[in-house]
Amino acid sequence: MENLAEHVVQAMATRQPRLADKPASAEACSFARPEVAKLVPLTARRILDVGCGTGALGASLKARGEVEVVGIEINPAAAAQAAGRLDQVLTVDLNGLEALPFPEGYFDCLILADVLEHLVEPVQVLCALKRYLRADGCLVISCPTFVITAWFKIC
Repeated sequence: MENLAEHVVQAMATRQPRLADKPASAEACSFARPEVAKLVPLTARRILDVGCGTGALGASLKARGEVEVVGIEINPAAAAQAAGRLDQVLTVDLNGLEALPFPEGYFDCLILADVLEHLVEPVQVLCALKRYLRADGCLVISCPTFVITAWFKIC
C-alpha cells in the first residue's frame, strides 16, 4: 500500500461521521484492550499510546517487563488517572499537534486505538507523529470496525 494514512482515512470515511467534536469520556477510555496489546511486538521497549485514556492499555504493556509507555490524552480526568500508571502522560489536543518533547525515532511502537475517528485531520496527525517512530518501528491503529498493524511507511 503506497500511503497507509490515506487508506485509513478513506476506509473511515465510508463508515460513519467523524467524531472530532466528541472527545471520549474517562469511563469510555478505561479498557485494557487486550486485542490491541497483542498486536504490539514483544520487542517494543518505548511505546507511545496516543489517546491513552486512563492508561489501562499502557499498564498492561508495562506489565510485560522493562517497557517505557508514554501516553497522550486530551481528556484531563483520564490523563490524571493515566499519570499514575504510565511513565509520562502529555495532555495534548492532537488536532493542533506540532511537536512532542522527544527526539525523532524515539519510539519502537505507536498505538492509535480508536483515535483517528475523533480527529479533524487524521492524515496530518499521522504525519506529525511518524517522525517519532523508529524507521523499523510498528504502528498499531484500531478503528471501531477494523484493526491495522503496519511496519511500513505511513506518509
